[in-house]
Amino acid sequence: WHPESAYSKINQLDAVRIRNAVDYQLKTRGIENSSASPDFLIIVYGGARREYTTRWRGWEDELWFEQGRLKLVFFDTKSNEVFWWAETRADVFYNMDPKEKNQVVDDAVRRIMAKFPPGSLE
Repeated sequence: WHPESAYSKINQLDAVRIRNAVDYQLKTRGIENSSASPDFLIIVYGGARREYTTRWRGWEDELWFEQGRLKLVFFDTKSNEVFWWAETRADVFYNMDPKEKNQVVDDAVRRIMAKFPPGSLE
């Protein structure tokens, strides 16, 4: 993980959710997290803005939600160049419990990582 990930607009709990989801997706592809001499680093960019919706979702639902974007950028440590990136939308509603937020993050990361790795990292 690149130490300069842009977590300023992502709360600490969601940052942990994102890292865990990405680590899991990488592990399913046979890629292990290593800080000793990594082949690549990942930078996380994300943010959200508070939005109001008029969509009908039921009597109890909050009409305010965070419309968010999540972007993962992969840098080759040898060339220090981006070799792959992807982003997706992930909306988090204020009344979601932790399990629901985990699901939103897991789904967003799964969509991002669907075409990773892009080919040989050699």
